[in-house]
Amino acid sequence: MNISQLMVGGIIEIPESGIDITETVILDKKTTLVGQGLWRGGEIRISGEGRLLFEVDGYDGSPNIVLRGVRVVWSRDLTHGGHANRAIGLNCDGIEIERSHFRVESWAEGERNPYLGPAGWLFQVGRGNRSNLVDISVIESTFEAENEHTVGLAITYDVPGAEYQDLTWDSNVVDGFHGALYLSNVRNPLVSGNSFFRNSFGNIVVNGRYAAIINNDIKYSGNGTSGDGITAVLEKSLIMGNQVYSGSCYGIAVSQSSDVRLYKNIVINDITSAILIDRSVSIDIRRNSLLNNSSFGIRLEDVSHSTVKSNYFSGNGLGPVSLDADCHSNQIDTQ
Repeated sequence: MNISQLMVGGIIEIPESGIDITETVILDKKTTLVGQGLWRGGEIRISGEGRLLFEVDGYDGSPNIVLRGVRVVWSRDLTHGGHANRAIGLNCDGIEIERSHFRVESWAEGERNPYLGPAGWLFQVGRGNRSNLVDISVIESTFEAENEHTVGLAITYDVPGAEYQDLTWDSNVVDGFHGALYLSNVRNPLVSGNSFFRNSFGNIVVNGRYAAIINNDIKYSGNGTSGDGITAVLEKSLIMGNQVYSGSCYGIAVSQSSDVRLYKNIVINDITSAILIDRSVSIDIRRNSLLNNSSFGIRLEDVSHSTVKSNYFSGNGLGPVSLDADCHSNQIDTQ
């Protein structure tokens, strides 16, 4: 049975027996999907040629699509073909996903390559002919990938001139993905209160403006290979209160950015510098705690008109702060 055939009054209740999606399914009307809860049956199982696309025209300010208490499993058997690299498409305004559980399983061992990008993505946000989206919210949900170094979690469709507004990722758990959040061309994104665990090839990767990346807990970044805790190209944004523990590259890397504040972050036991800033202007770095990182506490490369003040440094292998020859007009205090 097609999932859309279960709709009654705009609501789809997933039965306890679950439902299988083995071909492309498009939900193009205002819809609320209600699951059996996180610890019961009622899985939406996506496999083979299956994809689930949310595509509703128009937006009146109320959600077009709501997923509440839904469990989704995406498995991929290469011997039976299947869409190469996307399971769920978020292609309309006003999407809310809350208290749901997503699991990726059964990716082939041959697709595992820790030094290349993801072989696929669980979510794609936007597409070529609908690239300006607003009000996408994902809260209090769990995302797991069984096979490490294979599949990414979520990526925005990168179209020149496109902009995704008011994208919220709050209070979620993300475990085992090869590329977690890749958010490009975003305005007013909020990434807050999430737990990232054992994700390689980048955890929070953001290119945009007016961003708030706050109070996230990022542990074992890189999962034994590569990946920063936070990688950002930003303007007029805030990175505050995040904790990055035992990463395999930079804790926080900010590049080609302006008017960014880094406050009260903690970076411990990274294999390079805790914070890297390069080719940027007007970066304010204050009250961060940077401990036992292999290289510097803070590394500045081609940075100007920026401030480093009131940070705590301890046990960083090459010292507290390093500036290259291209840095100028900065205020640096290592005390």
